[in-house]
Amino acid sequence: MQHLPTDSFLHVAGFLGVRDLKAISMTCHSFSKLVHHDESTLWKDHFYRRWNRFNFALDLSLPCVMSELLRQQCHTASYRFLTHLVQRLPAYADVDHTHTKAGHVPQHR
Repeated sequence: MQHLPTDSFLHVAGFLGVRDLKAISMTCHSFSKLVHHDESTLWKDHFYRRWNRFNFALDLSLPCVMSELLRQQCHTASYRFLTHLVQRLPAYADVDHTHTKAGHVPQHR
């Protein structure tokens, strides 16, 4: 597989699951560089797929705004880090829905 052109490798790697992508990046230095390269969108694609599957759909045309601390600490690994943190949002996270169900009427001052 090391003789595969970069575009072909990235195309094939795009079909891998999170665990497999992580595993293939640990097999050799060349694969690790391709998977974790600044220009690679593999982890970003995984983040969006997982988020959209567990929660609401994100608009891909809008930029994902990350905290400055996350960018400084993780730099190129920020999407890989975020991919592993994706969880289903709890139902009570919809504050308006919760207020409506509880019969609370927000009072503005």
